[in-house]
Amino acid sequence: MRYKKQFYSRVIKDNPNTEIAKLLQDNDDCGYYEVCQSFVDAALNAPIIQNDDGSLSGVFQYSDMAIAKEKAVAFIRDNSISDIDSFFEILNREYPFSAAPDDTRRKSGMVKEQGTGYTGYTGTLYFFTHISDNVYSDMVADIKNSLLAAQG
Repeated sequence: MRYKKQFYSRVIKDNPNTEIAKLLQDNDDCGYYEVCQSFVDAALNAPIIQNDDGSLSGVFQYSDMAIAKEKAVAFIRDNSISDIDSFFEILNREYPFSAAPDDTRRKSGMVKEQGTGYTGYTGTLYFFTHISDNVYSDMVADIKNSLLAAQG
């Protein structure tokens, strides 16, 4: 619970006068922390592989991505979020900070050789708590499509 309060304080301070900041100020049980944690879980649970050039890639698991997308869709609907683009910009900046400082997944993990047969979204890793930009963009597109399909 302590991390949740610290996380919300950070989000409000870094994103003042936004729909998300107002929501967090009014209702700290709105589910935003849980949405962010589902995204950071997807990042931290990704097996890490080394590419031929020595860079690291994460193989973000379909099941983890599905959970994160479902939670985001439910949050947007349940809280009647109107500024979807702002929501995703803030989410992308802030979710990595929802990982508890003592979560050992932040600093550990085995690096697998390339071609180990993992299936999932693949993207270059810079921080273990962050989903690569191309994968995050694909997730956002999927979430927006889910929201549009439900409207029509």
